Amino acid sequence: DGEQYTKLGTIQLGLSNTQIGLFATKNSNNATIDTYCQYIRVLSPGAQNIVKVEPVSVTTSVGIAPKLPQYVTVIYEDGSSGTASVVWDAIDPASYAQEGTFTVRGTVSGTEIKATAEVTVIGEAVVTLKAPASVNTDDIFEVTYGLANVEKISAQDITIKYNKDLFEYVGIVLTDEETTELLQPEYNDADAGTVRFIIAHPGRGNAINGSADVVKIKFKAKTSGVGTIEASAKLGNSLGEVIVPDKDKVTVVVDTDKSLLEAAINRAQEIYSQAEEGIEVGQYPAGTKDRILKTAIIAAQAVLESDPTFEEITQAIADLNAAIEKFLSLVITEQTGDINDIPGYDIGDVGLVADYYGISEGHPDWNKIKNADINGDGEIGLFELAFIAKKIMNV
Repeated sequence: DGEQYTKLGTIQLGLSNTQIGLFATKNSNNATIDTYCQYIRVLSPGAQNIVKVEPVSVTTSVGIAPKLPQYVTVIYEDGSSGTASVVWDAIDPASYAQEGTFTVRGTVSGTEIKATAEVTVIGEAVVTLKAPASVNTDDIFEVTYGLANVEKISAQDITIKYNKDLFEYVGIVLTDEETTELLQPEYNDADAGTVRFIIAHPGRGNAINGSADVVKIKFKAKTSGVGTIEASAKLGNSLGEVIVPDKDKVTVVVDTDKSLLEAAINRAQEIYSQAEEGIEVGQYPAGTKDRILKTAIIAAQAVLESDPTFEEITQAIADLNAAIEKFLSLVITEQTGDINDIPGYDIGDVGLVADYYGISEGHPDWNKIKNADINGDGEIGLFELAFIAKKIMNV
């Protein structure tokens, strides 16, 4: 009624960073009224002031928004610690579009002190292989298997594929037996030239973050020639997720001499002469024979016709083999150009590729669309659009 207040009931509110406003006015002889308001933070009975908010560190991959915690650790004025909820500032997707680090700030319940999170953006998870470029017959050599750009990897299912005619599998050695366990004896299929093993990194402190060498695989060189060793893996992280990193492959030359380089050139020339360009299954994208194979053959022939050193021969063989592998990977299949999740060729494939038009290798979005690089030139361009259009028109 303006003079008496009557209690009608009670309500419960979940409030954060509650404040009381003290409102005051001062009258004067004039018509002007001076007004002043001061807000005071409200604490629960017996609550202490927060004097520090512990910083947070988070890792994410390129193109993936970081997962920031809902709570942060806070330090009170008596030195004790606790947790408080936090609301993080919005993150610009450009911040995690490429490798690097950036900082996110957040508002913490019960204090004006800001939370900070340092976010590290890493590239796509990859398998790494390191091996000698050349060995001699009967040599036992090691190939080091590792990982790069990973986070909290605690288990690995690894498959090594090797040239069975040139190499004989000998065994494996864990690089850190204290943090890594071989869960089952490795299975070597000598007829197929593959060896598979599953390892774990027990204990939260032993998970792999960033880059690490994991295991050394031993082989024996059986005879002269040029062979490849390839590694692939499925990785399990602390969240129970399965990550499939990019594969890696190395070339090892046994008993390097010019005859092996000559043999590699002959193989490349044979592939060149037999390959057909076109848009049909089994053919190769137009222009790839000359751009990839012929260019590599000419470079290898220049080395062969000179007075090359041991190292130059080895490198020329490796470069030519890499060109051959790249060319063969571009062979047209039923799936080439079928980019979206709808089976068959449709205008959605064109729309998706058109959206990434002009994107080239090295761009932050490259990993999202690299499978659409049909002719292997490292760029999404008119060739890809025209290829899919021809497939739709069936011409």
